[in-house]
Amino acid sequence: MMLHKNLKYKNGFTLVELLVVIAVIGILAGITIVSYGNWKQQSATTSLKNDLSNAATAMENYRTFNNGYPLPNTPAGLLSATLSTYTSTPGDTVTFTSGDGTTYCIDAINSASFPSMPYYIDTITNTPTAGTCSGRTNVPTPGIPTSLVANSSTDTTISLSWMPSSNATSYTVQCSTDSSFINNVQSATSNTTSATVSSLNNESTYFCEVRALDASVQSTWSAQATTNTEVSAPSGLTVAGASTTSVSYSFSSIPNAASYNIQKSSNSGFTSPTTHNQTGLTGSFLGMSPSSLYYFRVQSVDSSGVPGPYSSVITASTYTNWGVYSLITGVGDWNGDGHNDIVAYNPTSGVFDLHLGLGTGQFGPAIPLYTPGTTVVNLIGPGILSGQTSPVLFWTQSSTGTPGYYLQSDGNTGYTGSAVASGTNYASYISVFAAPAFYTGKTPLYIGHTGSLYEEQLISGGTSSLLLNYGSGWDTSFPGNNVFGVGDFNGAVSGVGDIAGISSAGAMTIYPGTGTGTTGTTFSGGTGWTSNYVTGGWDYNGDGHPDILRLNTSGVLQLYEGSGVSSGTVPYYLNSGVPYTVN
Repeated sequence: MMLHKNLKYKNGFTLVELLVVIAVIGILAGITIVSYGNWKQQSATTSLKNDLSNAATAMENYRTFNNGYPLPNTPAGLLSATLSTYTSTPGDTVTFTSGDGTTYCIDAINSASFPSMPYYIDTITNTPTAGTCSGRTNVPTPGIPTSLVANSSTDTTISLSWMPSSNATSYTVQCSTDSSFINNVQSATSNTTSATVSSLNNESTYFCEVRALDASVQSTWSAQATTNTEVSAPSGLTVAGASTTSVSYSFSSIPNAASYNIQKSSNSGFTSPTTHNQTGLTGSFLGMSPSSLYYFRVQSVDSSGVPGPYSSVITASTYTNWGVYSLITGVGDWNGDGHNDIVAYNPTSGVFDLHLGLGTGQFGPAIPLYTPGTTVVNLIGPGILSGQTSPVLFWTQSSTGTPGYYLQSDGNTGYTGSAVASGTNYASYISVFAAPAFYTGKTPLYIGHTGSLYEEQLISGGTSSLLLNYGSGWDTSFPGNNVFGVGDFNGAVSGVGDIAGISSAGAMTIYPGTGTGTTGTTFSGGTGWTSNYVTGGWDYNGDGHPDILRLNTSGVLQLYEGSGVSSGTVPYYLNSGVPYTVN
């Protein structure tokens, strides 16, 4: 009996040891039964098994077991095979299949029962054939792939390519953290000369090899290529705080990272970014422009200085330098995104800046809206006027006899047409403000220079008309530009706006609207409002109740959240009347 197979074995084994390998393969052989009609197999296969067993016993007795048996053609150098038994019946034949799927050709001659009928089990067909292995058919063995190269890697993948092999129809590539391919083995198959192996450990050295396949025949493994996977991208990148000129950040640590690169850019493509390399998990970018949007991302760097992939990109805006503005007003939903917005006037640049509301009580960066050309003393946002379809911005100018103007939204972040003149002698008014639905549902309300409070209506086309006079003395009680509309602040009469005034001592008094041409019972809006520019009338935090904005003398913009009810520790305010800083 002979076993024909080119086996690869470890250096240092003797010829006797190699013979033992052959015997062991025979002992471990899986005995499978396939039909072979009218073959008198019972005696033949029994004899074959006896021959294999006797030969194996004899050679195994000769074999020393100091180093174990060398075993062929498997990634880990181990051959897994099991010994199967069967009860033979007429027509049975014998096959031998190794643990890696290769079927070997086995010569067998039963000289006792069939001296003239040698047979073999063909490597290709797995069927017994009369004759010997020397006459078997052969499928061309694929060539061994060459020039295996690791082209790129991420924290969990390695992409490889190689030169094509002769007679190959497909390829199998595998990578392991050891060159014996025992630990952390991952593989991939491909019909081309490239493949990507996935599900790898980050920042690890991997050994990779490839072999070619053609039907049931496969080549031996190629020479190995070695490469490293990257460190993973940090997670949890978040903005921890901001100011007018800085943004602070934090992120989560990554095992095996020696340092981190965090980048800031004014554009999503990260053109000319600013990069900080650091070992800590927190930090700040300084010297940034106020009221500006920035993009941030972070990557890990391993001990060799090789960076990994970037994290997801986050955005943050520096706070607006509200101190550059002298006037601020709510304009309703100027751009149509469902959130109320504000417009602020910068007397130095002479520009109206639009700040889009985020619906959270915060606002986006400045968007230049319009340049009025002359000094502005009163700025209001009545919302949508009678006969209009989108919000308007209204302002008055300082020169005596000049008209007021209004500008209509284009439904985005600009305006339609040009400013429309509306009336004359607005310069004689101390304050001009909007108080929606205070009585007639018309807007805005004005305080005259005599201290009388007038309600006038702005009409599409730039005209206005006097509706009601709410009496005099408003300039004495609330000197300066300190009367404004607060919307339906107390919720007493649904949808009817209220008016607030701030005294010289900084005390706020709120006059509830009744919708009948009179004011309801006044109530306190709190104290401490001295030397501040205050406005209200719109819901900025999305809870359905109008809020109050205050720009203090330090240039800090604060938001007081209205509750719409008179209960609580501080009536009509959320958060016990404590404001929070607007970015």
